[in-house]
Amino acid sequence: MYTKCWSIAGACKVFDEMPNLDMFSSIAMVVGYNQHGHGSDALQLFEEIQQAGMKPNNVTFVGFLHACSQTA
Repeated sequence: MYTKCWSIAGACKVFDEMPNLDMFSSIAMVVGYNQHGHGSDALQLFEEIQQAGMKPNNVTFVGFLHACSQTA
């Protein structure tokens, strides 16, 4: 909701305060970072998703590729 209302700071605050991260919230943050031009943050979060043992899905990979195109 925060990223759609153009508040990436609000989205980050909510995401950082979540007690248990899941794939859905992580995907939402990757997409939100991309929408706001924060490709490097999206790439970092994608790496954290993998390190946490979560299995990225197709939507996550699309977000990852979009982040790569913004940081190039």
